[in-house]
Amino acid sequence: MNLFYFSGNTCLDSVDICQGATNPCNPGHSKCIDLYRGYFCECDQGYFGVNCTERSNLLCESFPCQHGGTCTETSSTSFSCQCPEGYDGLTCASVVDNCLGNPCQNGGACISYNQGYKCSCPYGFRGDRCETPYDRCTVANPCQNPGSTCRDVRGVVTCSCGAGYSGPYCQTKDVECSASSCENGATCTEVGSAISCSCPTGFEGSRCETNIDDCANTNCPSGSRCVDGLNTFTCVCLEDRVGEDCSKVVSPTFDVILSGTTSYQTSDYQRLVQPINQRAFTASTWVRFTKRDTPGTVLSLYGLRSATDFSDPEEILRLDREQVQLSFGTPRTLGYSPPVDDGYWHHIAVSWDSNQGAVNLYVDGQLANVAGSYHTLQSVRPFGWLVLGGTYDSASKSVDQSGGMTGRLSHTYISSKALSQSEVSTLASDRTAVPADPISGFTVAMATGATAATDYDSELAGGVCLSSSGCKSLDAITAANPQFTSCPGDQVRVSDRVSTPAWDVPTVSGGVTGSATTGLRTTQLSGQTTMGWGVHGVTYANMDSDGNADVCSFRLFNRSKTCHQSVVKGVV
Repeated sequence: MNLFYFSGNTCLDSVDICQGATNPCNPGHSKCIDLYRGYFCECDQGYFGVNCTERSNLLCESFPCQHGGTCTETSSTSFSCQCPEGYDGLTCASVVDNCLGNPCQNGGACISYNQGYKCSCPYGFRGDRCETPYDRCTVANPCQNPGSTCRDVRGVVTCSCGAGYSGPYCQTKDVECSASSCENGATCTEVGSAISCSCPTGFEGSRCETNIDDCANTNCPSGSRCVDGLNTFTCVCLEDRVGEDCSKVVSPTFDVILSGTTSYQTSDYQRLVQPINQRAFTASTWVRFTKRDTPGTVLSLYGLRSATDFSDPEEILRLDREQVQLSFGTPRTLGYSPPVDDGYWHHIAVSWDSNQGAVNLYVDGQLANVAGSYHTLQSVRPFGWLVLGGTYDSASKSVDQSGGMTGRLSHTYISSKALSQSEVSTLASDRTAVPADPISGFTVAMATGATAATDYDSELAGGVCLSSSGCKSLDAITAANPQFTSCPGDQVRVSDRVSTPAWDVPTVSGGVTGSATTGLRTTQLSGQTTMGWGVHGVTYANMDSDGNADVCSFRLFNRSKTCHQSVVKGVV
């Protein structure tokens, strides 16, 4: 029995539970009704439950708050909405205008949205509120190279180029120094839209292409011509003149003495270079062997690309004691018999004509051999290098006379045409004859002793050893020819400007047994010949009555003072 509803000693008295503090119903929102053995709570609108303590929230059940707002009943007849960001109003129906107050600067357009606003900036500004000026030319200037100017017009960037540049971004040089801009070692400089060449000494012109004519204001002596060089000039004797003042006329009547060995340098031999006819030539010479040598090279002719380019000489021909070797086309050898190394004078000529492709070999005026269809319609190199009594060794880059002849040459010519047989016959019969179109530069170089000793007391002109009359054949000579037992090398002497310097002289053995010795001949006498400072060629010949000879040649360097081991550059 629930005593809560009864009272008294015997619990028989009924108690009204709705009275006073024992009222279980929600005060103010319900009415309590006392029942036998219980009670009933009559709930006001909006409340429910046994004691009317629970609210029915009928006002928010219809979701009056829009856009996700949260509904809260504030009374039985009212409610309130907690609106999400971007909305307001009683039911959150109104969108909040975040652009009120115009937060965008510099003419920016404001766009409001739930979480705030965005500013659409006009060109030239950026930032959340368009507060920062923006210029492409300042932020990322695309214009290149010095002097260029950038301009930004509503997103269109243009470049004004400085002098010497072009292109949409001034990226291209109008002119640029290259290897071909200036010539002759000049320095190239880019100046604006032009190129400037700084010329080395001796050249002029916009590209330094012109060698200044140093001969323009120069007077060379009579009998010579001025040759312009690089910032210098040289007075060169005319082809038929020699001597310091070019006053001596060159006579072709001399012999060149070849001994098989020499003290001459390769640079001396390189003086025998002249322009030649590239389509026709004739090489002719008188030759007398005084000793049998193998192969007994008389002369060699080489082709050069220029007068100073000795890097790859091309052999044209090589004349030996019994043959001529042709090398400027398909290699060919033209022999002749008997060999000419018998101790007598013989005339030999080799001619070539490109148009006919014919090589003719003549010995003593007679046709001895022919090569047909040789290098037809072809050319040789423009410069000829004549080597007497030897060949050029490309390995050592020097002249080799180990296989050269011992004896004499006379009237040695390179002609600029292919001589006819009648012209060659005239040369062989007339010892004073000069061929047509001779290249006299070769004759001048030989006459001055460029590569071998010269004897102006010509045996050929004197008729010595033209035949067996008064001259022995080498076949008949059994004893040794006269020879030097010693031959000094190049020597240096210090003397006054004009003096008679003395030098070491060669020593000799006797003449041929049974023959009268004619003794020594020399071009200069030690202690007697007057000389100035400079380089002088000295030649001795040891001869017998048969005309047999041994030759000793060397150079005398006559100087004003001694050259020390260490010298100041430019001081001799």
